[in-house]
Parts: sequence; C-alpha cells; structure tokens
Amino acid sequence: MRFSIIKALSVALVVVSAASAQINSPMDARQVGMAGGGTMADFYDVYKWPALMFEYPNRISATWGGGVLGIYSVSDLFAVGVAANQGLMANMGIAIIRPAAGDDDDADTMALVPSFAASAINTLDGLPNIVANGYTLDHPDLWHTNIPHILLGLNFGAVKLGADIFFEYARYSNFEKYNLFDVTQTDTYNGLMLNPGARLSVDIDIGSLGIMAKAGLSLPSFKLTEEHSVTGEQTVTYTTKSDKGIYVELGTELSLSLSDLDLTAGTEYAFTEHSIKDATTSYYNSYLSLYAGGEFSFLTAAKASAMYRFQRLAGTITTTNIVDNIAFIADEMVSIHYHTISAGMENVWEKAYFFDNVAIRAGAIYGIANVVGDYSEIISLHTKDWKLFTQYTTVTPTMGVGVTKSFLTIDLYCNIGSWEGVFTGPAVGAATATIKF
Repeated sequence: MRFSIIKALSVALVVVSAASAQINSPMDARQVGMAGGGTMADFYDVYKWPALMFEYPNRISATWGGGVLGIYSVSDLFAVGVAANQGLMANMGIAIIRPAAGDDDDADTMALVPSFAASAINTLDGLPNIVANGYTLDHPDLWHTNIPHILLGLNFGAVKLGADIFFEYARYSNFEKYNLFDVTQTDTYNGLMLNPGARLSVDIDIGSLGIMAKAGLSLPSFKLTEEHSVTGEQTVTYTTKSDKGIYVELGTELSLSLSDLDLTAGTEYAFTEHSIKDATTSYYNSYLSLYAGGEFSFLTAAKASAMYRFQRLAGTITTTNIVDNIAFIADEMVSIHYHTISAGMENVWEKAYFFDNVAIRAGAIYGIANVVGDYSEIISLHTKDWKLFTQYTTVTPTMGVGVTKSFLTIDLYCNIGSWEGVFTGPAVGAATATIKF
C-alpha cells in the first residue's frame, strides 16, 4: 500500500487529536461551540482537575456521544461524584507513517508504539473465539471500554482537594473438554487485564492568585494463561504477562485575576511504559502540553478568551538483543509536535423570552503539526533522523447556543457548514444536557 506524505500528516493529525481527547478529558457542547473554550471555566474541567468539584455542586451533565459527569455535595466539607466515558487511562500510544529512505513511497512503513491497552488487546486476541449455541462470540471491544471513575472532594476553604479513583478491568475465560473413549483432553484459557489507580489534585486560592496541581499513578498489568492436558500425558502450560507497567500523570496551572482580565498558564505531562515479560522490546509513550491564555469580560454579560497550546505526543520502542553476551540496543522514536491557537466568546442574555437565560457562543481554532523521528543503534552507531513537511490546517470556525429554564440547561454546538434548510437549520454537532438539583 502506498502512503504519501499528505496521508502521513493526516494520520498524524488524527492521532494527536485522539491523544488530546484522551489526556485532556472529554469536552461538552459549550466548549466545542467556543473552539475549546480557551481558558474559560467549565464544568467539564473537573475531568482534569477533580479539586474543582466544589465550583459546580449538585449537578449532572451528559453529552451525547461524550462524557457524563455528576457531583453531589454531601456537605460544605465533602463532595462525591462520578465521571464516565473517559476511555482507558492506559490507552496512550502513537501510530504514524515513517518516510522511506529514498523516493519510493512503497517503502514507507508504519511506525507503531502501542499503548499498554493495545499490547494487552493484541495478546488477548490470540485466544480462541467462544462458540455457543452455534454462534461465535468474538472478544470484547476493549478499545471502547468505559468504566466510570469515582470522584471524592474535600473543601478546606482556600484549599480544596479532589481525587479521581479508577479500577479498569477486563477478564476472559474459556474451558473446553473432549472425551473420546478413555482419553480426556482439556483446554483452559484465562485472560485478565487490570489497571488500578488514582489522580489527586489540589486547588489553592490566594486572593487574586490561583494555583492548581495534580498527580496521578496507575499500575496496569495483563496476564494470559493457556493450559492443555491429555490423559496419560504431562499438562502443558503457557503464560504471557506484562512487565513494568506504569502510568504517571502530572500537571500544574497558575491563574491571575486583574480586574476584568484573567490570565492562565499551565502544563500537563503523562507517560506510560510497559513491556511483555521475557520479550526483547519495551514501549514508552508520553504526552506533553504547555498552554497560556487569557479571558476578559466586556459589555454587560459577555466574555472572550484566547489561548495558545503546544502539544507533543511521542513514542519510543527499545529493542534489546543479546548476542555472544553483547547487548545490541536500538531505540526508535516518533513524535508529533502540534501548535494550536484558539479563541472563543460567549454572551448571555438574562430573562430572554421563555428562558431564564440564553447564551450565544462562537470561536475559531488553527493548528500547525510537525512529525519527526529518529533511530539509533548503540553498537553499530547507526543513526537516522527524519522530519515530514509541516502541515497547516485551515482556520475552523465554531458556533453554539445554550438555553436555561429552571433546573435544566441545554447546550448545542451547531455545524453551520451543513445547513440543511431554511426551516430545519444547521446540523447539531454536539449536545449537552445539565440538570441542577
């Protein structure tokens, strides 16, 4: 199959978008309608910073095809919540096209640094399918496994603490037994993937200065066991399991309020490392985000925000082969550097028509992507560095609307580019419903 440079960059953009969605948490229709919302505060910020739970008490929000978030304030001191539809925490990997050595595009190959979840899925896919009542039951789609997270919060006034606790779990078992005269054959298969962990965050309010920090850790693991036995013969057992599985997430954000202007800057970093026991290859994936922006209020109930964000998604494959007691170590790294500039605005009208308030939103986003890579082999001193052409995206405008009546708020992201008719209006790209109780 031929892969052109343009296709390679298209794949890169898709991958970094998926990674951003995973690392930065889901967005609601309000944020999407403002091209990400810049630095504007939003309920879905709780996905990234659980300590913000106390800013949004007693409400539940659901985005169709996206996140579901609910918080209940037990008291002024303690709050609990549920965060769903984040996907697997250990599903951070990178897959792009590495360029050919010459002009022959047919020589382009896929550079894959699988996530922990991908390695587990690839291993479990080696298990036989289960046949029941004449139907073949395929393995579950672990890629889209969503196990809700539990949120806990403590409010000490100027200092607020939040915790996101999760336990990702997937299990497979299959037992088959055959009897033929006095010979019995049994085949047993068991597959298990676990990823227990937590993310802790703190929100400190020092007058006009705000400080937030977070740290997360999980220890993913998977194990596959096959056992085959035949009457009169020795039982044979095969075991494949992960080794050195770890996921770490860190972040900090500073904010400063100056009259009608709020300035924000922050950074996020996450990495996952794993290998399969007794294998010669290990995998390391990382994500880095640096961002800065501001929000200002104008008119009566209008505000606007602009933000610059740098993102780096990188993966490294380390292969170790020992020949005559000499370790041949090769490292191959691929990464995507993604620059985005976004801006959004929102104006709210109180007591508008039938509604308690109506909000109109708009925004725009522009992105630049670079794909780079290198290869190094320690013993032979063989090195290779490459970089694809820079991809410049189009400026993408967005528009949204929100209405509130009593305890219910409906936010819509409208795709103006697909206006279907005078009376039907534009297609709805995202919808979020929020209920306060």
